[in-house]
Amino acid sequence: MLHYSLLLLGLLAPTIGFAQRDFYTPKSLLMPLHEQARQLQVAAGVGGGYQLHLSYTLTRHLVVFQTATLDNALHQRRSLFGDAYQQRNRNYVLTGGLGYFTPLNRSFLTVVEAYAGAGLTRMVNSWAFGKLSDEADFTHARYWTAFSQVNVGRRVTHWEMAFGLRLVYARYQQLRYYQVRYPHYTDVHRVEELRGLLLEPVLSGSFLWKAFKLNAQAGVSSPLSAPPAQVTVTGYTGIAQADPRADDLPELGGLLGRLSVQYTVGLGRKK
Repeated sequence: MLHYSLLLLGLLAPTIGFAQRDFYTPKSLLMPLHEQARQLQVAAGVGGGYQLHLSYTLTRHLVVFQTATLDNALHQRRSLFGDAYQQRNRNYVLTGGLGYFTPLNRSFLTVVEAYAGAGLTRMVNSWAFGKLSDEADFTHARYWTAFSQVNVGRRVTHWEMAFGLRLVYARYQQLRYYQVRYPHYTDVHRVEELRGLLLEPVLSGSFLWKAFKLNAQAGVSSPLSAPPAQVTVTGYTGIAQADPRADDLPELGGLLGRLSVQYTVGLGRKK
């Protein structure tokens, strides 16, 4: 189990340090691994922003949940080639939905969960090499997602490991990314009809102490399908025209991860 946790942290380290500068930021999976009715779990963590996950088991099998992520900060980062840049994020994500769980008396598997829900994401980002100024790159995006998810987990004494698989459908209501250059040059890309289907597998490991969990998870978001979107470019001349070049449109997908502390409260009698 220790080797598993070290491997997970090794995968997670570049995930936490890397942030996609574009317009899709996959968030960590909800993985409470509930055991009984009337059980409340609160998880606070960091990964693509500050995250708060709440889940509550209404019955022996039914779960309701809500998650929120807020990233409103100035980040000092380096590119893969070592160049320093600054990135200012004003992002938030809200999701909610229902789930089903069932404990199992198996040596290799102790719980199975399934979730379905929807969420809304808003992103306002700017970044530039060196310090942010009037010359920078900007992204404005707003999109909603619908998702389904399955978790399987195993608990051994003070350790817990799990695997989650999430299927996400994303559809954009707004997407603009543009460059501002001195003195008045602006190149605006407006994207319409952008949507896609993504598969997001995640590994999770936790250290357990009383009602607390110290958790780490890491995974990847891979696009399964993304129909062609319509891209309109408005250059310094002020004339808008369709842009047929597909490489001007960043792809959906990316890395995801989270470090968190979770607390579980049993409000009912465990059977």
